[in-house]
Amino acid sequence: AKVETDVEHTLSSMRVDDSHQSNVSNDVTSSLEVLTAPLPETASTIFGPAVDLGSQSGFIPAMYQRRFPGLTWYPTDLPSYPIENKWNDGTPGCVGVGFTKKVLSLFADYYAARNEPEMGQPFKEMAADDRVRVVDVLEPEWKHVADLEGKCQVVTCSNILQMKALESPQMWRQIMLGASRLLKVG
Repeated sequence: AKVETDVEHTLSSMRVDDSHQSNVSNDVTSSLEVLTAPLPETASTIFGPAVDLGSQSGFIPAMYQRRFPGLTWYPTDLPSYPIENKWNDGTPGCVGVGFTKKVLSLFADYYAARNEPEMGQPFKEMAADDRVRVVDVLEPEWKHVADLEGKCQVVTCSNILQMKALESPQMWRQIMLGASRLLKVG
């Protein structure tokens, strides 16, 4: 019950109202089907690292992990900084990678409590493997993913595209330059 309360709080903070919470997984799965439709059938057989820029909750890269199990997804976000709001368990709230890590753990616990291990596995892996990395897309160098340079099969930025689509061209330039350094040639 405690886990569900925290997850419900998290979902509502991500602007998912109560009437849609039960459909979040279905909505994301449907969205992923649309987003991945142009990819060739062989995309599900690709192996290697993949980076999601600006992951926030980590929900989207976790769903990508389910769709493309051969890829090892690395959610990213800004460095953590505290906010005034607290989690239901009393721990200080935060945004950035601290938020991402907390939410990944909450979703893993949530799906475990609901006896849905297939849904929870990507969240559990990302939270436990310490795959959440700091990336400020406005910075010219992304030192926390430098070990992935030239190795990534895929780089996505779904949340950034959704939330910051009208930002300055400089932001998109930095994203394209950074992604080009991460992507594997060929």
